[in-house]
Amino acid sequence: MIFRALVEGNSGRMSKAVMAHHLNDHMIASGAVSPAQYCAMRAMRLFEYHGVPRKLVHELVRASYHHGTRNPEAVAYGQTFDVDAIDSSRWISEPFHLLDCSRENDGAVAVLLVAADHARDLAKPPVYLLGAAGGAEAGWGDLLENDRADLYPTAGFRPVARQLYADTGLGPADIDVVQLYENFDAQGIMSLIDHGFCTYESAVDVIRFENLIAEGGKVPINTAGGNLAQGFIHGSGLLIETVRQLRGESPNPVAGARTCLLAGGPGAPIVSSAIFANEVL
Repeated sequence: MIFRALVEGNSGRMSKAVMAHHLNDHMIASGAVSPAQYCAMRAMRLFEYHGVPRKLVHELVRASYHHGTRNPEAVAYGQTFDVDAIDSSRWISEPFHLLDCSRENDGAVAVLLVAADHARDLAKPPVYLLGAAGGAEAGWGDLLENDRADLYPTAGFRPVARQLYADTGLGPADIDVVQLYENFDAQGIMSLIDHGFCTYESAVDVIRFENLIAEGGKVPINTAGGNLAQGFIHGSGLLIETVRQLRGESPNPVAGARTCLLAGGPGAPIVSSAIFANEVL
């Protein structure tokens, strides 16, 4: 059983937990005491050095809310969303406004993982885990703010994606849906780049609203709303949506979806990704 539960009032989700598990004394003494702050520095590198337009994050946020407002289990369900609200929401840490950041909420998730032959005898159609990979590039980690300009604007997934694709025999072109962990929208952009769906140069052509939505999108993402619009339980809601999407139970179904990439938390010291399918490929 894979489970995650989050209660904001007593779980130490915010700066307390980050200071205890991630940040070193040098960063704390410099006033960097929250995920938003050090992810913001990496986001600025993405925009200023690699030339990815800042407004590109609006496409990702807009797609997340497009799906979330149609999901009865999402925090954003039934709401209207105006993309201009992103830049008019209050600053958190430049370049992040409030709506560039994941939700903070209570919630819980549980998923049962069994052997494939046993899954065939259960009540609902099985969803298969084709492969998973986790790790980090050499030099990647919490001290990255000090060096390695080539790694700085990534989400840390490049070797993980290479391993995952090699293990499964699949590539970006074989993925029908992406459930993308986005603690902050810029990190979501970095994750798509790391997983090979686009490059820094082609991001503006790929990461467009019409490409990211369930209705005919070439790279539909976060079809339940994701961390931005459904709710944040350390990304576990993305796993639930992976299963529902491949069973045809999603509130925003992708026609003919057979495969789904589930990407873990970008920017962390260790990251992981997995590929699921509704049949053994």
